[in-house]
Amino acid sequence: MRATRVYCVFLVIVWCVCSSGNLEVELTTPADGSLVGGRVAITADVSATYWTDSVHIFINDSLSFSESSYPYVFSWDTYPLQDSSRHTMYAIAYSSDKDDAYSDTISVTIYNGATIFADDFEQYVAGDYPWLNGWYTIWDGAGDDYTYIEQGVAFGGSSSFKLRGLDDWPRTDGVDLYMVGVNKLTYECAVMIPDYSYTGALLGFYVELDPTLGTVVNGVLFDYADSTVHVRGTTNYSTGFTWQRGTWYLVRVELDYGNDSMDVWISDQQIASNLVAAPRDTSHTFALATEYGINGSVNYDELSIYEHD
Repeated sequence: MRATRVYCVFLVIVWCVCSSGNLEVELTTPADGSLVGGRVAITADVSATYWTDSVHIFINDSLSFSESSYPYVFSWDTYPLQDSSRHTMYAIAYSSDKDDAYSDTISVTIYNGATIFADDFEQYVAGDYPWLNGWYTIWDGAGDDYTYIEQGVAFGGSSSFKLRGLDDWPRTDGVDLYMVGVNKLTYECAVMIPDYSYTGALLGFYVELDPTLGTVVNGVLFDYADSTVHVRGTTNYSTGFTWQRGTWYLVRVELDYGNDSMDVWISDQQIASNLVAAPRDTSHTFALATEYGINGSVNYDELSIYEHD
């Protein structure tokens, strides 16, 4: 009987301890007063997740994000915003057991310069998918288990983005760009097909033809069949440039939308000049892919897309 009383008292004490205190919420990133650009991770932290039903993040007093489970992280796209513009944000944690909690309001200033999008794939955990920077799956290929951030294989830094496709299902991942008013655009990206991989690589602007078919325009194809680089503007053009597996190549494409033309370099060697390019509004989705019809992996790194004069 004595043991039973002690057990009951213990339960009451634990309940009292767990029930005490107030729910609190704080924005831990970005820092108040900081200069930010690109995709910004807005992170909210709560004092007790077991009291928290949901967390809402407000930017400029408008609801921008809602999440009911930890972690509470919102990827904020600042590329469409004007440089030097100032923006405020705060979080609210809602609870059915406690009073709702409000974070302090912080402010940040935007600066992107000429950059439209950039990703060096260094900010992610190895094995994760880079959704935080706006990437999403277009075609599954071998599936999400085989498309991830690979540590120890890189053109610059220590990580790259590895994609794997199948014979009948390429892997394609894209990111949507804000391109209003862009007249001249350059993109650079490092590409490597591993020694063990018998496939090609394709990067450029993705166009969906129907729900089961797509293509890439204003892009570059590392063709597996002939081991040469092809350029895709509005049509396919074989450059005769030979590539090898296990070697990193830095692709640079300059697009002049005013003249619908494109120039292409591979590792500082110009391989195409003044080819006919698709108009800007054909696609605002930039994509990385494995070549259709062949099972294999491709690594991409150091992607940068920017306006040029």
